[in-house]
Amino acid sequence: MIRGYRKWIAGALGAAALTVPSAAAAAQPVTVVPGCEKGCDVAFSQQLPGGKRVEGLSTGTYSVLALWRGNTLLDHVQVHGRDGYRYEFVQSATCSSTRCSVGYVYGAHSGAVASVAVSDRLTVTDTVEGASTGTVTRDLNGDGQPDAAVQQSTFVPNFAQAPQYWETYVEHNGKFARTGCTADNAPAPVRLATGHCTGPVA
Repeated sequence: MIRGYRKWIAGALGAAALTVPSAAAAAQPVTVVPGCEKGCDVAFSQQLPGGKRVEGLSTGTYSVLALWRGNTLLDHVQVHGRDGYRYEFVQSATCSSTRCSVGYVYGAHSGAVASVAVSDRLTVTDTVEGASTGTVTRDLNGDGQPDAAVQQSTFVPNFAQAPQYWETYVEHNGKFARTGCTADNAPAPVRLATGHCTGPVA
């Protein structure tokens, strides 16, 4: 009886060994961004310390941010606008060692910048949106952290004919704070603007 029980235990353990994946198999690194199995266009690739990099990818219908260490995918995220829909077209980014500002175009003619914290994952902490497609993601105050600017319209007499201006935002603790606006039809800013803004905060 004991011998038969031992044989049954051995058989059960053998069957379990055939059906339970090994730890090595379960720990296989992810090397493809979901949605990019057939390939994605790379809008930007930013190298970070520690062998990491952040990429902005387009599937053709929506955009994905991907965080890599070497060829291993650590995290990926889609950024959504205030209307709840995904931003369609990622354009560019500026990154420090811990944070990126990422520019998007979405809708008929709108732009946005997202502030994204980078560790071993990607965390979207804030967004600002503009009525036109222009975006700036560079460091605008020299503190080493990427800021933001979005292009707005006066809508007078209409969008097609109206002057456009830039709103600039400084990044602080993951949030964007508006500092001011440029004059109408000014070029893309290289530093924070402090002029009067006629519209509400984006």
